[in-house]
Amino acid sequence: MRFMKTLCRLLAVFLLCAPSLTAAANPQKSAARELYGFLLRQPRTAVEAALGKETSRESLGKGSAAYYYDLPGMADSALAAIYDKENRLIEIELSGDDFHGVTGFFGLKLGDTREKVTSVLGRPSSVQREESGGEEFERWEYNDRNYNLEFSADHQLDSIRIWDDDSEAEPPYPGAKTALAFAEAVRAHDAGKLVEMASGELECLRAGATLSDLGAVPARAAFSNPGSDLNACLLRAADAIELLAPEMKGVEAQMRVWQETGETGAVVKFPEPSLLKELVFAYECGAWRVYEVVFR
Repeated sequence: MRFMKTLCRLLAVFLLCAPSLTAAANPQKSAARELYGFLLRQPRTAVEAALGKETSRESLGKGSAAYYYDLPGMADSALAAIYDKENRLIEIELSGDDFHGVTGFFGLKLGDTREKVTSVLGRPSSVQREESGGEEFERWEYNDRNYNLEFSADHQLDSIRIWDDDSEAEPPYPGAKTALAFAEAVRAHDAGKLVEMASGELECLRAGATLSDLGAVPARAAFSNPGSDLNACLLRAADAIELLAPEMKGVEAQMRVWQETGETGAVVKFPEPSLLKELVFAYECGAWRVYEVVFR
């Protein structure tokens, strides 16, 4: 029953798009990109390596599909995901009455009260009271944010949904300071900062070959494991960046256009003889994120 309720809500929003909302006084919040350890734009392989095969799925057309996953140790909680045609996460919804653990969503957890949520996110732009499968719930919408929330009839946070934000990139492009901040986060094993700075499609590359990526586990788990192949690769990059610090001489920031898609990105290039060739950035959910770490 929970799956049908969750999936119906997810499909309705995906197909109908966000409704027009009235303005409300909300504190500024950065975009939401992490839920249950996964980052938007992570590949489906990472989700299924952690949660196993989906229990059900629904085609949405144009190559997109909604998948439903049970959560280990939780009989009445679920994760629903929408993937694009390239099998990247573009929407995630976490819901459940017995959820335990960390959501990764602004320090909030399922089961929190409306008062707790308001203290963190501010008042919603609109509140919609609805019914699905005989259960009443409240949906909170926020203008200009990439998430909405649902509350159960007893006013507890029951569902968190986030989606990919296709905002246009704005200058300034990331440069030497951004690269140095990334290296410092890697060196400190700061998983929270790395989740913030990294794209869900993060890859380490050399000579066109992928050395490591976020395709095997949730992003937070990958960054939290100092012995992972990905962290080992990032540490090599951090070493190369810190060899140039603090002056960062010869480091250049440039715009990049991918000819195959026409999309615009940014690149921080490193001078020879550095082992690191460049950091490539993609604009995701309101900020530049490290998309590729490329070695010579």
